[in-house]
Amino acid sequence: MAPSLYSSPMIQSHTLTSLTLETPTQTAALGAHLWPLLQSGDCLLLSGPLGAGKTTFARGVIQAACGHETDVPSPSFSLLQTYDATPALWHFDLYRLEQPDEIWELGWEESFDAVRLIEWPQKATPLMPKDALLLSFGEPDAKTPTQRQLHFQISPVGGPQEQHWQSVLNILTNSRKPL
Repeated sequence: MAPSLYSSPMIQSHTLTSLTLETPTQTAALGAHLWPLLQSGDCLLLSGPLGAGKTTFARGVIQAACGHETDVPSPSFSLLQTYDATPALWHFDLYRLEQPDEIWELGWEESFDAVRLIEWPQKATPLMPKDALLLSFGEPDAKTPTQRQLHFQISPVGGPQEQHWQSVLNILTNSRKPL
């Protein structure tokens, strides 16, 4: 089972589906396929080790939302990049966050109506929405260094967004469009 940001015994969660992504191009394409299925207020928590594909995935979502030519810098140093898309799109990278409460200084409460992509959500776990979709990117292995396992997890089970996320992932995994 995928590692969980939802580790509290009070929160029941489960993995909805898992995918194998063979290349960074497939990782970005998956993000691009996901964008049209997202709606205002959706939150994607992107978890995994350094170099696992979180920013590549986010770049695919952002370029699908704003145009393929859009420059997508990693927000590792600024912690946040916002994009003029419909709905609005906020990309957080919390790797350098020292304390969870520092997220408020980034305009956290103003992001609630936007689609949010959050890298390193474990840096502010207490403040993460409980009905977000968690994408856990696995580490590459030595034999297939570009291949990644990606696990999609939702919590709480039976929560208000579970049906939405189930529908999104059904469309995504049953799409005839190759990644």
